[in-house]
Amino acid sequence: IEGNVAASTDAEAFEVWGNSDDHHNDRVKFPDANIEDAALRADLVAAFGAGNIPSQMVPWKTFKDNVGFNAWGGMKYEWQFRNSLPAVRSTVRNVVDNLKAWGVFGSSSGTFGQGAQGVIFAYGDQLTIRNSLLIGRKINPSDPTALGANKTVGMGGNYNNRSIVIENTSVIGFDVGVAVPFDAHQDEGLTPWARVNRIVGG
Repeated sequence: IEGNVAASTDAEAFEVWGNSDDHHNDRVKFPDANIEDAALRADLVAAFGAGNIPSQMVPWKTFKDNVGFNAWGGMKYEWQFRNSLPAVRSTVRNVVDNLKAWGVFGSSSGTFGQGAQGVIFAYGDQLTIRNSLLIGRKINPSDPTALGANKTVGMGGNYNNRSIVIENTSVIGFDVGVAVPFDAHQDEGLTPWARVNRIVGG
C-alpha cells in the first residue's frame, strides 16, 4: 500500500482491521503458499493449521508514503498481531512509513464520537510508526479532565497493545499528543488486573 491519498472521510482515512479471538472466528484466512518467509510460514501453520492462518497474523509488505487529509481520523490499526505467537511477536513487525495525516478534525458530535486520533492502534501489536507527520485540531482545549472520547489524540491505543515503536514522527495540534499505551501486566487474566502506563527504554 504505497502512495495513496484519502480525503474528506467521515471515519479514518486508512483502516486496517483483523480479528481472530473467540468471537470472530469467521475472519478471512490467509493462503499458506502466499507467505514468502518459509520459517514464518512453518510457525503459523504449526500454530493454526494449514489453510487456517488468520490474515492479521501475516505481516504487510509495505505501507508507506500515504496521505490522509480533511478526515475524521488518520489511521486505524486494530487487532493486528493481537495475541500472536511469541516467536512471531519477537521477529515480525508491521511498519507505517512516511504517513502524513493532516486536517484530522474529529467532530463536536456524530456517529464516531468526538475523539478522533491521528493513529489509533487499539488491540494492536508489533507496530512501528516512523518518519510520519500527524496534524490535528483541538476540540476540547478548555477541559483538561475531559474523557478521552471527547478529545483528539495524536496517537493512542488501549490496554491491550504490545511493542509499539514510534520513530522520528511529529504530532501537532491535538488535545493530547501521545496517549502512552499500557505495557506489561495488561493481560486480562491477571489477578488483580494491573493497568500500568510505562514508557520502556532500550
